[in-house]
Amino acid sequence: MKKTTLLLILFTAYFANAQQQEFHLDFEPGTPSGKVATWNNAFGGTSPVEIITNPDADGTNTSTTTKVLKTTLGEPLTAEFWAGIDNSESGEALGTWKIDMGVTSNLTLTMDINKNYVGTIGIKMATTSNGTTFEIGDQNVDNAVVDEWQTISFDLSGINPVGDLTNISDMIIFVDYTKTNGRVGQPSEYILYVDNIKWHAEKLTDPVVPTCDDGIQNGDETGVDCGGACDACPIPVTSLSIDFESATTFIGVDGASYTDMVTNDVTNGINSSANAGQISNCNSGPWSHIQMDITEGIDLSAADKGFSLMVKGPRATPILLKIQVGDDHAVNHEVGGNYTTPNQWQKITFDFTSFTTTDRSKIVIFFDITAGASGNSNDDIFLVDDLIFDAFSSLSSTRFEAAEFNFYPNPTSSSWKIKTKSQTIQSVNLFNVLGKKVLSLSPNSTEVEINASELNTGIYFTQIKTASGVNSIKLIKN
Repeated sequence: MKKTTLLLILFTAYFANAQQQEFHLDFEPGTPSGKVATWNNAFGGTSPVEIITNPDADGTNTSTTTKVLKTTLGEPLTAEFWAGIDNSESGEALGTWKIDMGVTSNLTLTMDINKNYVGTIGIKMATTSNGTTFEIGDQNVDNAVVDEWQTISFDLSGINPVGDLTNISDMIIFVDYTKTNGRVGQPSEYILYVDNIKWHAEKLTDPVVPTCDDGIQNGDETGVDCGGACDACPIPVTSLSIDFESATTFIGVDGASYTDMVTNDVTNGINSSANAGQISNCNSGPWSHIQMDITEGIDLSAADKGFSLMVKGPRATPILLKIQVGDDHAVNHEVGGNYTTPNQWQKITFDFTSFTTTDRSKIVIFFDITAGASGNSNDDIFLVDDLIFDAFSSLSSTRFEAAEFNFYPNPTSSSWKIKTKSQTIQSVNLFNVLGKKVLSLSPNSTEVEINASELNTGIYFTQIKTASGVNSIKLIKN
């Protein structure tokens, strides 16, 4: 009986401890901790996190090839004391674990650090719902070792046992947990390198394996579900031309209505197009608008871009053109303009040259956003035409008349020829019905031939630029 009891005790002890394992974050390639996308700035105040080769092989970390985590606190005198790095936004990139306070090996956490400042390194762990498991800021206080690798240790035996010690998924490191909002006589920016974070715990789940259809940017992806091992990310558009002669993907939102291919009833001025888009009930609600998705994103990186839009309506009104990231209306760029020629077409330009992003993927257009609905519903009906995104300097001129050039044959199965009477054609851009540029030419002559033999059958729009302005025409490939 004694032997049986002893074996049962030994088996129980072995089984309990067998569930424990060492977690080791070494930031090496191919590991969850070695992906820079796993880490992010915690609670503000830090520059982008980097994973780099050890820049200072000395002290307790003498390898010249090992990878380390680097974070920079750019304004330490004003940053909050909880500024640092964590993996909370990457979900369960490190898996989940449970800390059993009854297991001695679980009561210590160590890490290698190298920093250029005197400060207190703090740590925190949190659950999958970002609830704090424990937080330590009163150990390794005012650590004075500078510009040399050292191993620091945290005693976990005093952490709050009432805290949720299960389903932990987040590891947080505080750059300088002083609660003094910065120190005097220190570097203008704090630089912290971290390596070999080690602790013991019971593993609950393995790290989540990124997929190409989970709706988030993870793994080696360079965008959401694209890049790296996934399909290549769409290339943001650098120019766009929509002439509303055929159906578009614009829709009315928040009470506004949108109709494609409405007959243009004023063709004797600057806009001789046959059709236009129509927005009705443009002021039925505070945020009534029309919008269109550009899934590839809009490339403003050249810092010389803008939009132009033809507008005709029954009254003068301010117009706001906004581009945003998907449905996130708060992440946007917006530029205003004014329509001032009631019942006549007016070309309005929107200067986006101060922006350099490439991820805005929805065009949103508001009419008279500051006012309520009109007493007469006809006063809230506007036509739009010739939406162009291109170099802003090319958008300021009124487009030249269609009568000044000829294009033929149309439709064609082989090529189109475009001739002007006297104007030099500076550039020709050809777009498919989705607004994607498929061909670009710079003829610098009064005529140009567009080879259509390699194009798919369908409708195309060409944007022709001369010294007089920009014009768009519809071309058909048989």
